[in-house]
Amino acid sequence: MIRFTDLNPRTGEPTNAQRAEWARLALDAFCLRTYGGRSFADLEELMHGVPFGDDYTAVQDLLTDLMHVADQHGWNFAQMVATATSHHAEEVTLDNAAD
Repeated sequence: MIRFTDLNPRTGEPTNAQRAEWARLALDAFCLRTYGGRSFADLEELMHGVPFGDDYTAVQDLLTDLMHVADQHGWNFAQMVATATSHHAEEVTLDNAAD
C-alpha cells in the first residue's frame, strides 16, 4: 500500500526499492500457489548464487501466466512489455537523479 509519507520527498514518487518490494509481494503470492507452498523469498534463499534457479524461473512463469491473462482480455502483451520497459527506464533515471 502506498502511503504518501513513503514517497521520495525529492521526486514525489515511490522509490524503485519500494516498487521491487511490491513485485516481490506479487511473486510471493504466485509462488505460494505454484511452487509447493514456498514463497519467492524462500526460493531466493534456496537458490542464492545459483544462476537461473527456481527464483529466476518463477519470474518467467509469472510473466507467462500474465501473458495468458492478457490473451483473455485481448491485450497486446508485447506492447505492454514495451511500455513497461520504457516506464522502468524513466523510473531508474528519476530514482538515480534523486540520489
